[in-house]
Amino acid sequence: MEKVYGYARVVGRYRIEQEVNKPIFGKPYLTYGQCRAIFGYFLQLGGILGAKYVANLDAFGKAFLGLSGPPGGIKRMFTDLAMEIVKAHIIESKGFMDLVDDNIMKRLDYHGNVESFFIKHIKDKYYPENAETITKQFSTYGAALGAIYPDIIKKMYAKTHSEVAKEEWSKFYVAGLNISPKQGLMSYEETEKLENDAFMDYCRDCCPDLRSVLNKY
Repeated sequence: MEKVYGYARVVGRYRIEQEVNKPIFGKPYLTYGQCRAIFGYFLQLGGILGAKYVANLDAFGKAFLGLSGPPGGIKRMFTDLAMEIVKAHIIESKGFMDLVDDNIMKRLDYHGNVESFFIKHIKDKYYPENAETITKQFSTYGAALGAIYPDIIKKMYAKTHSEVAKEEWSKFYVAGLNISPKQGLMSYEETEKLENDAFMDYCRDCCPDLRSVLNKY
């Protein structure tokens, strides 16, 4: 039987299991405040790694997302998806979390502003299986954008990780967003190395055949 690959799925499931709330009664769940951080992280992760492995998207698509198909198929899929995302969202002015909010607001057909959306939906429940599905979708969105529009990913990273006023950061933290009490900043290059090292460790253990191909880039 052929192996099933997918770093994003494996790490996404682990992150969700770490965050999930387990009430005494009722099903385990996450809130949108928790999911927003997870979705944004995997959008960023896909973007950074998609940009790094643009020269070999067939191997990357299989190792990162579990995708397979004819030679060049992943690039064609990423191209169509990236163009669709750019058409649907005003990307240039957005960070990763902004794009998550915009996407979720569209899914819910919500037409108010982001602040009113937080007030109304920050405590919405997402069951783990649903959160896992959406996490993989954002991983795929990021990978497509990174592969086709790497400059956009770098701009989104800069927007996401620009310094935020302490008062504003504290307001978001108190409101229930899943962020640390204090903001920590890393450069794009530092983050790329950190994430790629973890991805390569996964490939070494789970798909060494793909690692030998990806490790050339």
